[in-house]
Amino acid sequence: MRQIWLLARGWTDGVLRDSGSRVELTLLPGMLPFLPTLFFKEQFPLGWVPAAAWFVAWMFFVSWRYVRYLKEISIKSDRHFDRVGKYDLPPEYADSESATKARQQRKS
Repeated sequence: MRQIWLLARGWTDGVLRDSGSRVELTLLPGMLPFLPTLFFKEQFPLGWVPAAAWFVAWMFFVSWRYVRYLKEISIKSDRHFDRVGKYDLPPEYADSESATKARQQRKS
C-alpha cells in the first residue's frame, strides 16, 4: 500500500511541478472508476457511488499536494526577495522583509 501511495504522490507532484504539463491530467486517476459504470449500468445501478467517493478523495489528495506546492513556491520566492529583490527597490524599502520572514518573527 505504501508503494502505491509513493507512486501516486510522486506522479501528482511531477505533473503539478512540470510547468509544461497539463494539470488536468491529475483528474484522470479520479475519473477512471467511472469508466466501468458506462458499460455496466444495468448490473450495478449504484456503481457510481464508490466511483464518486473515490473521485472526491482523489481531488482532496490533489488539492492538498497543490497547496503544499504553492506554499513551497511562496517560501522560495520570499527567500529570493530577502536575498536579492528588496535591494532592487528604492532605498527606503531596503529594510522591508518578506511575508514569510515577518510571520516567523511574529511566532518567535
